[in-house]
Amino acid sequence: HNASFDMAFINAELGFLRLPSIPPERVVDTLHIARQKHPGAANSLDALCRRYGIDNSRRTKHGALLDAQLTAEIYLELIGGRQRGLMLAPAEIAIVVAAMTAIRILSVPASALIADRYGNRRRIVIGSAAASFCFYLAMGFAPGFFSILALAIVAGAMFSPIGPLTEVLAIEGSSHHGIDYGRIRLWASISFLSGSLAAGALLEIVPVFWVIFVIALCQGGLAIAATALPPDPPHVAPAEGPFRVGAIFRFLAGGGFVVFLAATSIAQASHGFLYAFGSVHWDHLGYGKLTIGCLWAAAVVTEISMFAYSNYFLGLLGPVRLIVAGIACGLVRWTGLAFTTWLPALAVLQAFHAGTFASAHLGAMAFIQRALPANGTALGQSIYYAL
Repeated sequence: HNASFDMAFINAELGFLRLPSIPPERVVDTLHIARQKHPGAANSLDALCRRYGIDNSRRTKHGALLDAQLTAEIYLELIGGRQRGLMLAPAEIAIVVAAMTAIRILSVPASALIADRYGNRRRIVIGSAAASFCFYLAMGFAPGFFSILALAIVAGAMFSPIGPLTEVLAIEGSSHHGIDYGRIRLWASISFLSGSLAAGALLEIVPVFWVIFVIALCQGGLAIAATALPPDPPHVAPAEGPFRVGAIFRFLAGGGFVVFLAATSIAQASHGFLYAFGSVHWDHLGYGKLTIGCLWAAAVVTEISMFAYSNYFLGLLGPVRLIVAGIACGLVRWTGLAFTTWLPALAVLQAFHAGTFASAHLGAMAFIQRALPANGTALGQSIYYAL
């Protein structure tokens, strides 16, 4: 680590013995690798030990033998030779992510059916967040792949209904109070932006295996915050009219809603892959955690701008054209991301998030609100989210 300092002494000793010096190209310098992998971050031996969760408690003073052992461990981390914090191989990570995504197909519509039937969406959001806190916390102590997989599936099932149910509450609340829906939705984007930047900065100084505990903490905070949600409006209560599961499913199976699902799936499908592996890919390219957080921030800033003027864009284009605009932006964004690794280009392509997500999402929300009956909005919303 910091090979130029050490090699000067070594080559001087070799010179005293009239032996050939060691050329620089034969030296592997972990400091050089760390600066490439984490530009702008602290890359001292102690800082890298903290980042990768390597125990350096015995390093009370400079010692060549201990420093050599720590450098060897850091080198393995820098080249991806092991995954101390994750404990999973890439194929196992893919299985966990896929399982958490697949469980949404069942859990989201099931929770929405209960919410539409009994009018208790607020209670479901609170309970789901509290259960998510418990299972994400348990994942931090899981000993191996199968236990992590089982806990992740349950955690995904518990967390997945929160998004669509809170979206329904936001849409109904904005309609009831005459507020622009986008002006409410952008606060979720702002919180995502803040979280991305904070997480990127945090991961520069703490080991990656602490992330699961940060996620659990956020889920606990969400459960507490959800207690401030207003109760369901009267028109979703059972007394206002009978809930007919068959009638709603017949409507959802109609040609118009199926075409809507196909269009929005095309617009949104690639986001899941980007969310799951985008940070992993950029980290593999050598970009630091804070830089990766800034790439996500670039996407969300444009998303916020789109939401801030959602009524204008909705009035200008309407729901269907907004979805089409999102698909068109996707052709540019996903094609560009497949062929470039240049940081400025990545930032520009991330800005297309305003179209690929925000435009398509606004169009989808407006379509659901206008097309579905009041006691079926949660189910329609959940099917959109699940698929």
